[in-house]
Amino acid sequence: MTQLITKCDYKFDKDKIIKEVLSISAEHSLYNGQLSLTHSKRTINSTTIEQLLEATRHQHQELNIFDMFNEQYKGTELHKIFNTIPNLGKFRIVMKPPMSCYNVHKDSTKKYHFVINTNPSSFFVFPERDEVIHIPCDGNVYLVDTLEPHTFINCGDSQRIHLVLSEFNDVPNTT
Repeated sequence: MTQLITKCDYKFDKDKIIKEVLSISAEHSLYNGQLSLTHSKRTINSTTIEQLLEATRHQHQELNIFDMFNEQYKGTELHKIFNTIPNLGKFRIVMKPPMSCYNVHKDSTKKYHFVINTNPSSFFVFPERDEVIHIPCDGNVYLVDTLEPHTFINCGDSQRIHLVLSEFNDVPNTT
């Protein structure tokens, strides 16, 4: 049986990343609890906010169309993540409010997670495997097997914020 969550060997400056994400989140309203740091070529001449929201509005489109990193955030630690982890599609800031959860679902790709903020009562739940897993805010990147049926539950009293990076195996990053 495969491991559901694997700690990766990537090393990034946790404090810089948290500062960058909190700054972007404060500057722009999250749409459905998320902002996307990647966008498609069709919005290359659009405003920053249109690019930040594009992938959040198109949940079921192919992940590889969101392979352009937002120009405004190039040169940041977030951009370093995008350039370091191979073959990424959507790259989003995702927030889950306290006392909330997602429906059980399967994704079309595995997802990398980098925790910005969490609490001890935030968990991935894999019902078919009878597993409940908490990812700590420890500066590590974790690969989550979201091909398996799963949900995320925030039972705590603070918001959970993750960077969620969609793996895409057929298209290289466009920097």
